[in-house]
Amino acid sequence: MRYLRLLYVNAVNTFRRDVAYFAENWSNVLSTLLFTLTAVLAIEAIFTNVNTIGSFDKNDVLFLMFLGQVSFYLIARVSFVPATEFAEEVNSGQLDFYLTRPVPLRFFIYTKSISFLIMVRDSLPPLIPLTFIVDWTALGVTGHSFLAGAVIFLLGMVIEHCMVYMLALTSIWSGSSNHTLSYFWASRAENRMPYENLYGWFQGAVFLGLPALLSSSLAASVMLGYSPAALRLAQVLAATVVWLIVHNYAWKKAMQTYSSASS
Repeated sequence: MRYLRLLYVNAVNTFRRDVAYFAENWSNVLSTLLFTLTAVLAIEAIFTNVNTIGSFDKNDVLFLMFLGQVSFYLIARVSFVPATEFAEEVNSGQLDFYLTRPVPLRFFIYTKSISFLIMVRDSLPPLIPLTFIVDWTALGVTGHSFLAGAVIFLLGMVIEHCMVYMLALTSIWSGSSNHTLSYFWASRAENRMPYENLYGWFQGAVFLGLPALLSSSLAASVMLGYSPAALRLAQVLAATVVWLIVHNYAWKKAMQTYSSASS
């Protein structure tokens, strides 16, 4: 109940703030619309010359793009924006104030800046057209493959959440995490490539440092039946356990360092 109460309080506070400034930053919506339009036109241009990319036809690639967009809007508002604010609070000393509060610190930091209202505002305009462009009836998705792919999608989000906060934690040692957090954007520069088309070594590197491809490329491949569901699910589950262990260790070391420096 304590965690649910804290989640509710954070959600209400964030909602009130977002309602007060809802009309600001509409440029985000315009930029995401332009990105989606440009990406769809690029896919159309590519498939005027080829019928498939690996096992993916044009409709499969559009579905892959849809998954990538959904994962981006989720991770950006649930993890990246709060992690960026956390890094700024380390620099400003605001974290000292949080340490004195009788609340579970990590859960409070994770949830205090999640903005569902802004997430909906930024994501719906580009996602709605994509839902009409994709031919959902032509996708080779079964109940089993969809379930396995959905679990991989969620686990990929967990791994990316761990990665983003580990990037933000570098501010405790270096004083700033602006450069390290920029890796988030670099890791999401391209997530429309079918997983099976990646080089063998690069498929392994996805688990180590490109989790955005887990929740887009790999999840789509499993859902569409192009990748073995049981094997991929086991691999992503093992990677998630490792990432959670490393992230937990990094958090504890960072908080020990910060507490020592502040005392």
